[in-house]
Amino acid sequence: MTIFDSILLGFIQALTEFLPISSSGHLVLTQKILGYNLNNLIFEVILHFGTLFSIIIFFWNDLKTIFLNFILNDKKTKQFIIKIIIATLPASIVGLLFKDKFIYFFNDLISISIAFFFTGLILFSTKFIKKNNAKLSFAIAFFVGIAQVFALFPGISRSGITIATSLILGVDRKESARFSFILAIPILLGASILQFKEILMLEEFPIYESSFGFISALFFGLVMIKILFNIVYNNYFWIFSFYCFFISIITFLIR
Repeated sequence: MTIFDSILLGFIQALTEFLPISSSGHLVLTQKILGYNLNNLIFEVILHFGTLFSIIIFFWNDLKTIFLNFILNDKKTKQFIIKIIIATLPASIVGLLFKDKFIYFFNDLISISIAFFFTGLILFSTKFIKKNNAKLSFAIAFFVGIAQVFALFPGISRSGITIATSLILGVDRKESARFSFILAIPILLGASILQFKEILMLEEFPIYESSFGFISALFFGLVMIKILFNIVYNNYFWIFSFYCFFISIITFLIR
């Protein structure tokens, strides 16, 4: 793998992690098309660290406020943290219990094709939402968490399905996006830590090239977060469904 390849994969990771088109599905496709002989889950950890840091940097003021208000025993802040925990638990539990089972889907392009199509359907459904004035309740946080379980399958977008679920349940567009991004922090951090042991066990791993992938994912991640916020706020979220339908067909054809 060249430095250019690493930067390209970092860009693709950022593009597909934050735009609702599935980062895991696109990394599998990219590595297959470009012919990389690489463990998908291992390299994805490096890129996820890049996008994780981009979220932390973008929401630094929010996270700092949440931390300070938590220390000051602010009721709303504590409720928000509980909602994050509620939404995090389902995917965390399923991911831990069935981790080895999900590896199969990273090598099955038909499953990924179906997952892309499913993501497209979910995104397209947001086109018909008229009202978005509901508050982010504990119940809604739970349903967002259940939806996030599906994102364990490559081809199903985590940002897509969590934001769409919030929108479908009537949550404000800006709050739906904000909750989804902050929710990504414990998920990405937990997944990265679980897989980090495998990186350390590898006899050979392109650390130099991977560092460029990390930096690329970090930089482009910041750009993509800003873009997605504008897309969600202006009610263009559903447009990505057409791309998901298209990539679903492409994935099926090259299987």
